[in-house]
Amino acid sequence: MGHTDDPDSADAAERDDSWESLLNDLIAVIPAELLRHGSLADAVYEFVLSALPEVRRQVASSDLDPTTLDSDLAATLLEAAHDLATAAPVIDPCTADVIAQRLRDLGFAEAHRGASEPDVRQMASLLARHAWRAISKHAADAGWKAAALGYLGTLLFRLREQAEELVVSGHQTVARPSSGTTAKKRQLIAALLADDSIPEPRRGRELRARARAARWEVPARLVVLRFRPGQLSSTSVIPRAALVDTSVAPARAIAGDSIAEQTIGVLAGAGSSPIAVSPLATPTQAGFADRLAKRVITLAESGVLPLAPVIRCDEHASLLWLHAEPEIRARMAQDLLSPLLAEHPTSRMVLAETMLAWLTTRDSAPAIARHLGVHPQTVRYRWRRLQELFGDQLHDPEFIASATLLLRATVPMWQRGDQADVEGFTPPN
Repeated sequence: MGHTDDPDSADAAERDDSWESLLNDLIAVIPAELLRHGSLADAVYEFVLSALPEVRRQVASSDLDPTTLDSDLAATLLEAAHDLATAAPVIDPCTADVIAQRLRDLGFAEAHRGASEPDVRQMASLLARHAWRAISKHAADAGWKAAALGYLGTLLFRLREQAEELVVSGHQTVARPSSGTTAKKRQLIAALLADDSIPEPRRGRELRARARAARWEVPARLVVLRFRPGQLSSTSVIPRAALVDTSVAPARAIAGDSIAEQTIGVLAGAGSSPIAVSPLATPTQAGFADRLAKRVITLAESGVLPLAPVIRCDEHASLLWLHAEPEIRARMAQDLLSPLLAEHPTSRMVLAETMLAWLTTRDSAPAIARHLGVHPQTVRYRWRRLQELFGDQLHDPEFIASATLLLRATVPMWQRGDQADVEGFTPPN
């Protein structure tokens, strides 16, 4: 029968009913050959093919999408079978939690699809009935004793009760009144798109379920906008096909590429500023796009980027990369700008400002002086000092390009007192 203790023993009925213990009891009576070479998953797949069509026909709600009902149920059952077979012969707490979460996720998806709690409970009951038919037939064909078969039936009943409650608990996280409005459902979609910590395929299933529940069509390509609402008094002026969430800071909007510019124009016209615009992304890349847009707002408000009404990430890719990788930025600064970093902090600051002004404008000393608010002679003095520090490098195009990029990234940091890129720097001998 199984590969551990005989379930006929007197203490078998006294095992505790925790989810982990029940799974271990189940794995103990699964024939060992089913736990090898994917046989358990094959058996579950055969069960899915035979059981789900009838489950689909009998579930009460006529509004459910039978295709996705089948695929989500099948995926959940096959993933759970894989978890059991991989973890055998002992189901540890982590594996038990993973399987429990899969069942909650199934309930979550069913709620977004429009299934009621009675629908979910009926689905669990029908699946359990089909499972018992298939398993009891296999056990009888294998010659199991009546007592062992009775023990198995009791075990499956206890498992079914807990599994049903796990699915229902996932369903209830969505079915509560607080998340029932269309606006709230669309807000949840925006949050899910921006959260790429949820693994696939679970994230994709949840996105499809939420989108159907909110009657929102998932675009093939989209942009993520982060913005300060400003004088925006109502999100009703924003195109309906865009998702808007003003409960986060900065506020977030997600728009398909066909309405992206219209959405930006509406936000700008309503006084929202700044508006950070991510690169075009697929739905699976939306989390990365969201982080870029949020980072642009932070950098613009801290002076690293120009604070414009609309700031496009594509136009500042190098600076975004440097600020996403602070260790690389610090190493590059310490290698490329080491003569400048060796200066006294006050001298370093004024020389860096002057150097950046010259590199970005190539203006005359009087023009740079006006820009910096100093006397032209002060600019000339600083320039002579920079020539002493960097010499012919100031005429090297590759050095100029790299130094301009680094100074644009670091000077605003130094101006606000952030010396992280200088910490640990040791001047060369």
